[in-house]
Amino acid sequence: MGSRADWTCHEMWERDGSAIIYHGKYAKGGSYIGRVNPDGSGTVEITLPAAWKRYGHFTVGRPGWLLTDGYYEQVDDPKGGSGAWVSVLHVDWQARHYDWQPLCRNGSSWKSQDAHPHPIFNHAADAVCFTSDKTGKRTIYRVDVPIEFNKKGDAQHTAGDYRLEDKAKSQR
Repeated sequence: MGSRADWTCHEMWERDGSAIIYHGKYAKGGSYIGRVNPDGSGTVEITLPAAWKRYGHFTVGRPGWLLTDGYYEQVDDPKGGSGAWVSVLHVDWQARHYDWQPLCRNGSSWKSQDAHPHPIFNHAADAVCFTSDKTGKRTIYRVDVPIEFNKKGDAQHTAGDYRLEDKAKSQR
């Protein structure tokens, strides 16, 4: 756990109300995801890889699932900027471990708040919607969550396992 100088943001409830999820950056460096019980007990913070510096947002899905539009990057991604990928995380808060699974490139310019992807699961958590201005105007895209992502506890995935950049379909 960090200090009062750390930056914590985008707090949200787990869908079942059992905990509050958040993310941020430590004052001394490094980004993290966190979880705390509503009464303030049971705080768990998990540091993200030091090389992943692309800012993004997190939203919740099924218990133990997070969705993000930031941080993750592949070796051949352009340097700098905000998140290029929409990713699903399966988080085991007790073990302080996550499996990070890139779902698709978002293609957003991040030039304005309206162009931030802000991904969100549908209620069944089998599809994701996000915003992108990759065609020059803001458009909402939908991408299915592949069935193999739905198997919590399957093999861990590392950078490069998924290249699904063209799977998102426009909803306009």
